[in-house]
Amino acid sequence: ESNLELRDKIENNIGNYRIELEDIKVEIEKQREDLVAVKEKQFVRPPAFNVHSPTNHIPANNEVIVYKVQLLNEGEGYDITTGVFTAPTAGLYMFTVHMCIYSGKYMYYGIVVEENTVAASTQNTDNNSCSSVNAVVRVNKGERVYVKCTVGSLIQRIVND
Repeated sequence: ESNLELRDKIENNIGNYRIELEDIKVEIEKQREDLVAVKEKQFVRPPAFNVHSPTNHIPANNEVIVYKVQLLNEGEGYDITTGVFTAPTAGLYMFTVHMCIYSGKYMYYGIVVEENTVAASTQNTDNNSCSSVNAVVRVNKGERVYVKCTVGSLIQRIVND
């Protein structure tokens, strides 16, 4: 081969290597962006809330029970004015409600996800009593979850705290 042919081959190889190098740079940048996205997802705190003290101690049938004291609202999902938790992200959630009523009263209440009662409890006693109900449910982003009085005596009264 002549020097001219050899030089052309070398220049052609250099051109091919430059193209490959650019492709590698693009791939590395894409992988870096993917890694940043994964890191951001890892450090997102899961939503959680803890509330107590109902605003209305004599809720009507089908009334959402609103709690006035908010101890925790990680993710800002719970609206203290409406008593509704709106899921900021999709996922598996656990909800727990602990309710106390006065002697001689009764109350049925439930945990509701988008108008569907997913767990319920009953209190009907001659003594002051408390009961709890739990629900583990898959909730989509934007779905609403709340506690609702499904049936109660006209003179029921929820004990504060």
